[in-house]
Amino acid sequence: MLYYDLRIASDRARFGTVFSRRGLVAEHGSSWLLPRLVGMHNACDLLFSGRIIDAQEALAMGLVNRVVPHDDLLATARDVATEMATLCSPRSIRIMKRQLYGDLFTDLAHAIHEADREMVASFTAEDFKEGVASFVQRRKPEFRGK
Repeated sequence: MLYYDLRIASDRARFGTVFSRRGLVAEHGSSWLLPRLVGMHNACDLLFSGRIIDAQEALAMGLVNRVVPHDDLLATARDVATEMATLCSPRSIRIMKRQLYGDLFTDLAHAIHEADREMVASFTAEDFKEGVASFVQRRKPEFRGK
């Protein structure tokens, strides 16, 4: 679940990295990603101790975005996905996802340069025109991802 862009947890959820309790090491890049999500001190705590944490502690350290009542989990996930799918430009999300993950490997000057270049390109994109039109006309957008 570390690789998910958004993480919504049930209030009954429990999380752990039990590798140290099994004689294993951090798997599949979790030693790279976990500190970026929760900070080095929390990553060390979770990886070294192998302890299990509840949803509220996961929220407090930034491992999950939000915690919802168990019975509302599926509906909440669907609502979030539906809202993004109907109100957000697929083109914008695609580019921002590339920016977010790509900028982990670059410096601020390069990130600013690329963001400025992408912003200028956005001004001529169909999704930008639709986003402005839907706002002015007070209606839901009909983005096409272009």
